Amino acid sequence: MLILLFVDDCLADGETNDVEWFFDILATRFDCKDTEYITPETPQDYLGMNVLTDHDYFYMFMSSYIVNACRIMNIEGKGPKTPMTDPIDHDSPPLTPPEKKQFMTGLGMLGWLCQTVRCDVSYRRGPQIPP
Repeated sequence: MLILLFVDDCLADGETNDVEWFFDILATRFDCKDTEYITPETPQDYLGMNVLTDHDYFYMFMSSYIVNACRIMNIEGKGPKTPMTDPIDHDSPPLTPPEKKQFMTGLGMLGWLCQTVRCDVSYRRGPQIPP
């Protein structure tokens, strides 16, 4: 059996009897929601990752998370025409508290994307920029 646990979100894969046994034991100690099963008819959202199956394979994608992240960051429909190649401006004034909050939110969302399903987000392309 495989168990993925992130704080209070749990995903288990294995034989049905083993998974039910695990969640029954867990429910004796914690107040748990009802178990939901991933089937071809019932995909699930696990921590922003859409998980679905066709009985042979599991698939994970994050399109809903990305759309929501773009909405939160107010960048819907926007995108770079080319990769960032210009050096970062070191003379800009410090961020205001709301700007800092938005920056940290965006950084956290990008971190989650590159550490879960979208590892390509962390791939650096383009010319190397000296520090």
